[in-house]
Amino acid sequence: MSPARSAPRHLCSGEIVAQNHITGIYTRRINFNILDMHRHRQLSGYYRQYYLRFKPLLGFSPYINLILESLPDLCFLPCFLLSYTLCRVVELDQITLPELKCHASMIIKSSKSSHIRSVLPFSKFKDPQLQAVSNKTYLMAVSYDHLKQSIKKTKHFVKTPHVPNILDVTHIFRHLQASHLLSMEIPIDEISYRLGHLLNKTTSQYIHKEFFTNFKKL
Repeated sequence: MSPARSAPRHLCSGEIVAQNHITGIYTRRINFNILDMHRHRQLSGYYRQYYLRFKPLLGFSPYINLILESLPDLCFLPCFLLSYTLCRVVELDQITLPELKCHASMIIKSSKSSHIRSVLPFSKFKDPQLQAVSNKTYLMAVSYDHLKQSIKKTKHFVKTPHVPNILDVTHIFRHLQASHLLSMEIPIDEISYRLGHLLNKTTSQYIHKEFFTNFKKL
């Protein structure tokens, strides 16, 4: 048992996080088996097919597409969900596989404020394949630290422009997409809503001119 960062319980099948109610310290233990891995790869494979089929319609920043296409296999699904929902990692805990199977809108409460937003459901695509995936499947099969390291390495590999004030590398999808949406002349009010911000001033901190450039070359 070792000190660990808090993480959503059902997201990380490779790390189960429990809180000691006396000390308040989070601890972690590995509890991930071959069946868990098989289930996750099955679900991840489905959403990779979905991404490739609907990529032109998803409207992701070209930089996001470069990252998603270059990530290690086990990091694809959580990063795809982060890109689609523009959630923070901890907010992904509000999304469950049964809800995804129902193709219902995802209701996301901000982990930083009282903001509540609705995210459009995924379009129906090879539904029998999705329905066949066990509801016990975890959406994330890597630790939070491993996810951060993989995103950081992939950012460097695809030469994503460096912006110094992004404190949490898992937020890169929020920053990239916010910048992309503004470059596409989407109103900042709508961008704030998608990010779960109460104030446009907060959203302005996610807009970076470095992410506007060279889109046509990507």
